[in-house]
Amino acid sequence: TPTFLAGIVQRTLRLAASGHAAHGRWELSADGGVHLISNAGHVTGASNTRWVGTIQLTWRTKKEGRIP
Repeated sequence: TPTFLAGIVQRTLRLAASGHAAHGRWELSADGGVHLISNAGHVTGASNTRWVGTIQLTWRTKKEGRIP
């Protein structure tokens, strides 16, 4: 159809940092950043800023043995 993928394009620029640390069976990962959005909501000239991030804590079990 002629209207498929037509209209105002919303663009996002992401500035971010991430990190990872491990000690024994514990692991900590984090990621955070800011999204700078232009033409937000597909509206010309509209802008938006969103802060996003994740934190993950992992504990690994230890099981030794042979794989059959």
